[in-house]
Amino acid sequence: MNREDIIRMAREAGIVFDDRAAPFYERLVHSAYAAGAAAEREALADEAEKNGNSILAMQIRARGQS
Repeated sequence: MNREDIIRMAREAGIVFDDRAAPFYERLVHSAYAAGAAAEREALADEAEKNGNSILAMQIRARGQS
């Protein structure tokens, strides 16, 4: 996702802003994506542990560390 994608999506959502606000929205989108990805990784790791696969759980969690 690049700056133009973020501007386009914001405009499609009805958000009106000038180009000075674009970096804020870009950081917001990337932060939201990172938070969602981290939560999904943790849910997958928890499920792997419940199924007795602690090695897979460690590997999943390690993906978030890099």
